[in-house]
Amino acid sequence: MIEIKNITKKFDNNLVFKNLNLEIKPGLIYGIVGVNGAGKTTLLKSIAGLFDLEKGIILVNGESNVKKKANSKIGYVPEQSALYDYLTGEEYLLFAASTFGLEKRAALNSINDILGKLNLIDAKNELISTYSNGMKQKIAIASALLKKPEYLLLDEPLTGIDLITSQQIRKYLNDFAKTKSVLMTTHLLELAHSICDTVLILHRNEIVEVFDPKLYKLKDMEEKINQVYLSQN
Repeated sequence: MIEIKNITKKFDNNLVFKNLNLEIKPGLIYGIVGVNGAGKTTLLKSIAGLFDLEKGIILVNGESNVKKKANSKIGYVPEQSALYDYLTGEEYLLFAASTFGLEKRAALNSINDILGKLNLIDAKNELISTYSNGMKQKIAIASALLKKPEYLLLDEPLTGIDLITSQQIRKYLNDFAKTKSVLMTTHLLELAHSICDTVLILHRNEIVEVFDPKLYKLKDMEEKINQVYLSQN
């Protein structure tokens, strides 16, 4: 479990969020929604150990998220990953695996397994420069999965992705979350409604609402979120 305890983050004098508390439990998909600038990406990066906090602590299986053992349990995929267009998909993933300290043979086995599940195995020897946006997103997700994380953090994972690729990624995330955890940010309320077990609304520096989207029809959920925004302004 990831335990977020009373965390506060600022950039200079600009408060991003304050006194956030949250638990990310195994076997669930969590979605974070909020307007632009609400702090969604900053929260993901903080959990991934990429930002220092002004206050509070984040524990991963009982250990601080900045410690190597705990951080190895987290896979993070930014909204725009820095891929190398002059490498093939397999070459890029081998490079990523080397940064995690994985031995080449074991890495190749993992790469083939992950790309098979993501329906990208046939394109592994093609240059990334020839990939569609959806294929690039799959490679970015695959690179985060190489270290076999228990917690997968995704920043806007389906923005600009075609329907078939979206369906493939959704299926993979559902399978992954049967025993592990997914935490994603999204502006796509249909995605949050269809795939998430828990939705969190981050607004005006705080988590202002946490709810089960399955209790609402999509239209009603959209209205609920809009009402939260309006009531907090």
